[in-house]
Amino acid sequence: MSWINWPVLARQAALIIVPVLLAKVSLPASIVSAISEPAIEVVSAAMVIAGAWIVGWVVWIGQRREQPAAKIEAVAALPEVRAISLNDADMAADIPSGKVIP
Repeated sequence: MSWINWPVLARQAALIIVPVLLAKVSLPASIVSAISEPAIEVVSAAMVIAGAWIVGWVVWIGQRREQPAAKIEAVAALPEVRAISLNDADMAADIPSGKVIP
């Protein structure tokens, strides 16, 4: 299964699973009866915030990993690389390195 990009698939699954799990999760009846209504609201809000943070983190990782110009610039900075030839002249112009040529 080399045709599957596993990191991308894992990020996509997390973007689906986290909100679904948060929608399905409820506080046990023993906890609900033991704490007051405002505390239940705080716990529920904390769960929603945690889920939103996880989804945002997954999106941030995906955006960071899918930036080819940054990857090319990092490779061009390596001392053992003499030149990188790109087919896209616009991308080559956007990368501030003398080693990147269109």
